[in-house]
Amino acid sequence: MVSIHYKPAEDFTPDPVPVLESNRNLGYSLREAVADLIDNSISAAASVVELHLRWNEGEPYLTLTDNGKGMDKDTLVNAFKLGSSNPLEERDPDDLGRFGFGMKTASISQARCLTVASLDEGTETPVARALDLDFISGLAKPAWKLRHVDWEAVNFELPLGAKHGTLVRWDAWDRAPQEKNDFMQLTGELENYLALCFHRFIGQGQLTIINQGIKIKAVSPIPEHSQQYSTTPLPDYDCRQTAWTLQHPNYWEEDYSQSRQFNSYTLFEGLERQQGIYIYRCNRLLTPNGGWLGLVQPTNNAKLSRVVVDYPNNADHLWSLDITKTNAEIPYIFKKAIREFLEKSRLQSIGKVNRRAKMEERKIRGSIGDGLIWKQELNPELQCWQYRPNLRHAVFQHLIDENIISEKELKKIFELLSSNLPVAKIIENNDDDPGRHDRMSRNDKLTIVEKEVALSILQSAQKCTTRAEAMTALMEIEPWCYHEKELQQFFDERL
Repeated sequence: MVSIHYKPAEDFTPDPVPVLESNRNLGYSLREAVADLIDNSISAAASVVELHLRWNEGEPYLTLTDNGKGMDKDTLVNAFKLGSSNPLEERDPDDLGRFGFGMKTASISQARCLTVASLDEGTETPVARALDLDFISGLAKPAWKLRHVDWEAVNFELPLGAKHGTLVRWDAWDRAPQEKNDFMQLTGELENYLALCFHRFIGQGQLTIINQGIKIKAVSPIPEHSQQYSTTPLPDYDCRQTAWTLQHPNYWEEDYSQSRQFNSYTLFEGLERQQGIYIYRCNRLLTPNGGWLGLVQPTNNAKLSRVVVDYPNNADHLWSLDITKTNAEIPYIFKKAIREFLEKSRLQSIGKVNRRAKMEERKIRGSIGDGLIWKQELNPELQCWQYRPNLRHAVFQHLIDENIISEKELKKIFELLSSNLPVAKIIENNDDDPGRHDRMSRNDKLTIVEKEVALSILQSAQKCTTRAEAMTALMEIEPWCYHEKELQQFFDERL
């Protein structure tokens, strides 16, 4: 093999000031930045992370302390280097790092000064350094230099009982809210985000995150009582997908949609908008907002559908994970398998959302729709849907037959209702809080009025047929077709 010798050329070490200033705009939000710091704590085998946000009379700062394995001076200095680890190298299966940028880029995206103090196992004195953008730009000749820091000056205190660990502190926090009330809201927003992203670690007892002195409770995107109906490995690597269908809002024990407490049912965007794929890398949730990632369109019918995808860090190159570790592109070799899986998941959700419609179709089949209370029609002139009360419904026919109202007058009333149905308001309310409409259709039990009307219709029908035949006819009509046992018991008591 012929060896090729190259002559050394020009040095192209970049000016630190524009590089660092540019790295402040890689797209981190505050909560993503803090989550990236916790990734480092987990990689350092920490079991406790303590987080504090201090208003400090308008000079805010943030501290994050863990009981991880800590760092000596050389390790600490290396940790400040951009690209301190090679993403192509094999890494520990539990390592949540990727590019070796996280601690630095996450921190300077929010604050101009990042200070890290650390105490590793076997040493007695912590070591501290700061990546201070104003210090670097203020040098006679800007250079890649850290600022020496007295560890006592940053109030370095480890979590209770810890013998080693690390403190990360943000000062010159210029991207924090300028108003105190806005700043104080960050605590709750941050708590919710961390509760979701690290819920597996918290829930399994591997990690305790203490935010402003309060332990964060795990919140999973898959609530309790959800139905797991399929799990499938993805091609190559140790990747798998699991499909879930959430419990229908009718059967929630509480009205979670109105709860002020962050919960697994509605999450950030609400039940309807949180449908979709939740990707985990090494048990860390990367996509807390769900969504179908462009594979399918979100729909109301699929709002109960969730698909969980798990993959290890040795598949990072397939998933095109970005620096913020919040966005991953689904690998082409997985797209077909995931798309097929998603369709099955959506069908499961549709089955739950439309379970009454399916029951209606099954019980009223063959009755040409006369058992329906409302009929849907397409207006050919306006090319729009219209919804009209069904004049042929047994209740309305009973009113006409008993001369309670004439068919002509009933038609006028129905025309008035159809022309003034508040469709726009229904759509608006559904967009704001779809769970309210789900609960409206629960109808677990018939009202006494509905039972009495059914009895009246049954008795009229029995004048020219048997009770069994009359009951069969009644079971082809809304709303009674959903409550056969309840009606049978009522009739037995009355007849």
